[in-house]
Amino acid sequence: MRRAALMVLAAAAVGACARPRTSAIAYVPPLDARDTTAEGVVAVVGVDPVPTVLLQAGGSGLTLLGPLVPELARLAGARVSVRGASATAPVPSGGSRAAIAVRTYTIREIAGGVPMVGLLTVDSARTIRVGGVRLANAPPALNELAGAKVWVVGPRQEDGALAVTAYGVIAMP
Repeated sequence: MRRAALMVLAAAAVGACARPRTSAIAYVPPLDARDTTAEGVVAVVGVDPVPTVLLQAGGSGLTLLGPLVPELARLAGARVSVRGASATAPVPSGGSRAAIAVRTYTIREIAGGVPMVGLLTVDSARTIRVGGVRLANAPPALNELAGAKVWVVGPRQEDGALAVTAYGVIAMP
């Protein structure tokens, strides 16, 4: 299974040389006990239309690949842990760089805190919730984000609500 997955990744890398470079691959196999994990700070480098998303730790960068890359790009500056298949990615100057085809990720810290992540809902009374938790002091702009995958940071109130001090959109519906 691992050899087949690496062959698919290698084929994707070779194919990428023949057409414009992309930061995502089409196939990501299911979670595997042989997956690798890494933790660091997300950085977006390069310019549009195809910037590279890196996980920086200890002075080195690991290229992030796969369908979750657009979400990770929106988390630039956040400390995250990722899990996925080891791979390599071509670099513009030639050669390759260590990469990981991300299957899952966890935001460890963003905006100075550990976030709550989930889908934002707004009920008929205009109560805003993320993952079922009511948000207090929510900025009015959150009313327009129903269905979006978001992160929110803030202290919990006595009634269990989360008092929003920072938030961000990870993916639109």
